[in-house]
Amino acid sequence: MKLRGIVLRELKMVYWYLPKTCCTALKWNFAAYLGLQVPIRNNNEMDIHGVDIGFEFTEEVIPEYYNWAYVRNPYDRVMSLYSQKIYTDNVDRKVFPDEKLFYSFMPFEEFLDAIINIENKERHYMLQSDMLPKGIDWHHMEGDLFLKMVAPKNVSDKLELWTPETRKKAYEHYKEDFIRFNY
Repeated sequence: MKLRGIVLRELKMVYWYLPKTCCTALKWNFAAYLGLQVPIRNNNEMDIHGVDIGFEFTEEVIPEYYNWAYVRNPYDRVMSLYSQKIYTDNVDRKVFPDEKLFYSFMPFEEFLDAIINIENKERHYMLQSDMLPKGIDWHHMEGDLFLKMVAPKNVSDKLELWTPETRKKAYEHYKEDFIRFNY
């Protein structure tokens, strides 16, 4: 899976976005900075992900630009995914197309087992390490002043479903992320 970056030529930077790392809020801010119009359908701000609004994308690191991405603590990233896409009446079928495997309000441990064991991983639950190539600077999104200013929504703060067993499973699965990104 190729990761894409948003090229911000005036700033000589490329923002490489990973799912569940505040990319919706950042895309909105970059669209405003660039003067791009984002169509809103059915009062859904997530439409910024599915339409061509005029961002310039790249799949290659631009060496003369500052290439950067946010990474997120894997525990928080998984809980955010669960709370926003599964712990709801409307499961996001773009991310979880298998209705037999993923369903509304499924128990957290069952969800964790499913995302760990599914063969063809969707980018929302892939390891950040597998998506983020070398040569891109990364920053922890936790406690980041810029992200506090763009005010990301984080409904996962409301849920705390981790047990010692699920933490151990998640750590083993996302171990490379914990190590590479110093969590």
